[in-house]
Amino acid sequence: MGNEHISLSILPERGGKIVSLFDRRARREWLVAPEREMGGPADASIPYDEGDLCGWDEMMPTIAACRYPQSRRDLPDHGELWQKSWRVVAQSEDSLVTSVTGDLGYQLEREIHLGTRGVRVDYLVGAGCDGLEFLWAAHPFFALRSGTRMKFEGFGDFVGDQGDEVAPHGPWPTDEPTIADILAPGLDRKVFAPALAQRVSASLHDPSGAWVRCEWESSDAPWLGLWLDRASLSSHQTAVIEPTGASSDSLEVAARLGQSWKLAPGESRRWSIAIECGVREGAKSEEEKGKL
Repeated sequence: MGNEHISLSILPERGGKIVSLFDRRARREWLVAPEREMGGPADASIPYDEGDLCGWDEMMPTIAACRYPQSRRDLPDHGELWQKSWRVVAQSEDSLVTSVTGDLGYQLEREIHLGTRGVRVDYLVGAGCDGLEFLWAAHPFFALRSGTRMKFEGFGDFVGDQGDEVAPHGPWPTDEPTIADILAPGLDRKVFAPALAQRVSASLHDPSGAWVRCEWESSDAPWLGLWLDRASLSSHQTAVIEPTGASSDSLEVAARLGQSWKLAPGESRRWSIAIECGVREGAKSEEEKGKL
């Protein structure tokens, strides 16, 4: 999918993974690219953190491996949808609708709309005959460059995962930090922040002037999950900006905190997020710089 401003590449058969989000004006690829060619569904025997840490996956019905609430059913690490082949429901020049059926009997439908400077992603989940309790998180691996700064608007203080025995707390070292302000080389960190405004955003800003921003309504996703990796698990410096519903990656913990999403049999839920990218006014794109 693409227009004169932006292009996307999506692999429905690979867990619905979005493998490219490219800003044509800035000549900037925002997602960590795959290191090898990808085929069908991911190998479920390979842990997520040892697999393809790239692109954009959807995490559901949990992010961390745990037990399904009030049952003995084990849920896999980073959920199950990244392991499945998704179906293409409808496609046009500026939209793509895909769907997938989960092992708990639910169906998730995702519709991607391509706009002038970004995309809107609409989600619809329908519960099966047993109802559904779940977590969801978008999981885009944004590729960081030297000096890329992070900006968060509408959130409260960052805290650690509420399921951790020792949760990392503390203020950010600067208002708009780089990953080097927070982590030493070879380390990674996961934190959460509550949405305090009606509409919130998390954005990345390169020194070149290129930027990308994730926006959503707090009623759609009341928490921001942020995983930063300075070449610890990933081979790249990356920021995973995760709109989500809870202050924990574990559905089991979220249920205990009263933060999980619940659907009665046959009930459905909708939510949306928007991604916009561009170049700061007066800044030159990477392509323009190369011609100087």
